[in-house]
Amino acid sequence: MTERISTGVEGLDELIEGGVPEGSTILISGSAGMGKTIFSSQFLWEGLQKGERCLFITLEEDEEDILGDADEFGWSFRDEERFSIEYINPFTEDFTFDSNVRGYINEHNPDRVVIDPVSMIGMGLDSNAPGEVRKELYEIIKQMKGEEVTTLFTTEKPDEDNLTRYGVEEYVVDGVFIMKGLGFGGDMGRKLTVQKMRRTNFEHDVYPVEIDENGLKVKEPEKGLSL
Repeated sequence: MTERISTGVEGLDELIEGGVPEGSTILISGSAGMGKTIFSSQFLWEGLQKGERCLFITLEEDEEDILGDADEFGWSFRDEERFSIEYINPFTEDFTFDSNVRGYINEHNPDRVVIDPVSMIGMGLDSNAPGEVRKELYEIIKQMKGEEVTTLFTTEKPDEDNLTRYGVEEYVVDGVFIMKGLGFGGDMGRKLTVQKMRRTNFEHDVYPVEIDENGLKVKEPEKGLSL
């Protein structure tokens, strides 16, 4: 039987047989303002409530911005000894996604990890060829699985036709959530679907998403709603 862990997002776990498979790697793809970072923080906060060690690796937003946004929902990461947040600057000459991420995984020995966004993976490569990106990402995922870490990647959906920047990320992960919306950052029109989840019988509908004082919430599907 597949062991599962809760995402912490109200209304989501029941769509995926009670949670994501433990030790799996999940991708959230969505346009700007859809709530990917909130989802990520909510996922880690759930882990902390269950006594797990959690690590947030950010390659874009400042640590204080992430912590400040979490404070708005009552997620006091600063008070949690089992939580760590690390910023990696992908624009430095010595940046390599593999070595930087591996270093923090080895240092903190987490149960849950967020990497936000994984689309920066190509910054340290000599070539942004999809084959090189896929190889680099595969090595990271292999390490995570070997250490039984449940990992959440975020990526910005580049356009209407593509889920990811390089077109390979969705193939090497175990699960994919897609978040889209009609407007920029507004609650009206946010929606989510489960595109992929290995070892899971999941629901295929499109679900409205709202953000309130408790974070993200997945609601019942609406007739005629589509991505």
